[in-house]
Amino acid sequence: MKWMRGNRTSTAQKMISVILCLCLMFPAALSAASLTEVSSAAKGELRSEAVIPLGSTTATVNGKKMTIQPIYEKNGTTLGPLNVIIRTLNLQFKLEGSNLTLWNKTYKPHNVWIGIGQTAMTLDGQSKKLSTPAEMKNGSVMVPFRAITEAFGGKITYNAKTKEVRMTVAAEPVIDKKLRVGDSTFGWSIGAPSFMRMIDQSETGDSISFSGKSGNNFGFNVQVTKGTKSSEIATVREDKLKVLHPSEAVIRDVYTFSLPMEYAFIETKQNQDFSNLYTQYWGMQANGNTYWVVLSFSDVTYEEERDRIAQALLKSFKPTIDIKDVHQLDYARKSKDQYTTLKNEKYGLNIQLPKGWKQNPDFSNPHFDAADLYTGTFSLKVVQLENGQELKDIVDKVQFEYFNLNGANLEERFYTTFQGNTAVKMRERYNGNEHWVTLLVSVVDDCAFIWSLSQDTKYAGQQASTGYQFDIIMNDLQIDLVKAKTQKKPWAAY
Repeated sequence: MKWMRGNRTSTAQKMISVILCLCLMFPAALSAASLTEVSSAAKGELRSEAVIPLGSTTATVNGKKMTIQPIYEKNGTTLGPLNVIIRTLNLQFKLEGSNLTLWNKTYKPHNVWIGIGQTAMTLDGQSKKLSTPAEMKNGSVMVPFRAITEAFGGKITYNAKTKEVRMTVAAEPVIDKKLRVGDSTFGWSIGAPSFMRMIDQSETGDSISFSGKSGNNFGFNVQVTKGTKSSEIATVREDKLKVLHPSEAVIRDVYTFSLPMEYAFIETKQNQDFSNLYTQYWGMQANGNTYWVVLSFSDVTYEEERDRIAQALLKSFKPTIDIKDVHQLDYARKSKDQYTTLKNEKYGLNIQLPKGWKQNPDFSNPHFDAADLYTGTFSLKVVQLENGQELKDIVDKVQFEYFNLNGANLEERFYTTFQGNTAVKMRERYNGNEHWVTLLVSVVDDCAFIWSLSQDTKYAGQQASTGYQFDIIMNDLQIDLVKAKTQKKPWAAY
């Protein structure tokens, strides 16, 4: 390591001073949000704000003063101190040599890598060009202010009269007002974020789980126990505490919480040192049923952010469902005037598909197309198993030949059940988010049943990217497995 003489500081010393300065200046975590009222962020107001006068060594972040390296312009780009961005946007950071990594811990996480002196940064794995690189100045890391702020959902404005730069970040909306999900059999509905999709449903339908796209830190589950006796909400809470997994440590719980209904509330954290998995349980009773809305957060370490998301969801929860609402996606029942029944006698198949879909006579196996092929194609293949083949072997083969050879991205793959048999569900996407394929593979005796739905988001909209259509179709179809097995063919025949 080469040290410089005189009053000039070495690069290593500068880096050390930056790290120490940042560690001292940033709070360890946000202050806890009260469970008795919704935070301002949950009401859609600003989550955080910084005001930085040009040329000043002082910035005001959420009403508090902090000392900074003054912002300045270079080659048409405003460079500002990293510590202001980290405090305002509540970011985590890691600085190793000239490599800086920034990330947030909200339910929609982002990750930024930027190299000091380099004219490119990486946002969520995608490279972005920078007209001016980050640099060191007087022991502080100075970064392209607008590029970094906007990468994390913030906004930069400049007031020419006061000569002040203003950085703001609003709380990301939790609920998509046009989307509700629910179940008419068990009688509930809830508002949902636009990026959520159903990933699992119990065999009886009393438990449905939703998750975000790959990279999201949030998912939720709705559990229903029908025909339960009405009891005090405290009793509901105590019953749940008895069945928590031993790995869950209770960190918060209250007897009642009105949002606007009366809930029991429990929050747990996995007790392994390496885990940042938080689970919130919200229980209530209505219509002779007990409902638990269970929220899971991975790495969302800020209590305020977890409470903001929970309160938005719980406010939208109803122990009822209106199937006339076109925005509600019901996984248990479908409106008869929107679907038509199609049959394939050879396979003993009775299936309900959206109106306009027809069976394609060019295929020997069940194959159904929408009027516009890009809107949807649904098919069934019954494959003869070779000696010693099991479900996993078929799933691996399907994944390789359907997807891997075509450069698709695997979004999910998990075990479930179909017609009483173990099955594996997979979802893949092609061409970014433009084309999606959902498959379900199960083995019955010496046959593999491969169900698939192919859709294009340009024509099928959100149903393609969420997999809703596949779940609706599979939920109500009827098939004579004995009859269908007589139509089995070798893999090569398809």
